[in-house]
Amino acid sequence: MILVEQVKHRSFGQSLATPQNCPTNGDHFKYLTCGVQLGWLFNPHEQQVEIYRQGHSAEVKSLPTTLSGEGVLPGFQLSVERFAD
Repeated sequence: MILVEQVKHRSFGQSLATPQNCPTNGDHFKYLTCGVQLGWLFNPHEQQVEIYRQGHSAEVKSLPTTLSGEGVLPGFQLSVERFAD
């Protein structure tokens, strides 16, 4: 379901979905069950990023956008452009 997974910090995770492995529901971001507080799932096929937070529903942002590390990675900002076709 997820092609690339990285957890650099216990409170943060990121994943990259591919068109062949596009998630179909919100339960694929399994890091939340391990205590991760903030997660981003990049979906190039849909040109969007899904933002996951403990205790909240997923938020979906269309690209281009700027992501914030919020309280997990204070001061961190990531500008995300549209993925190439």
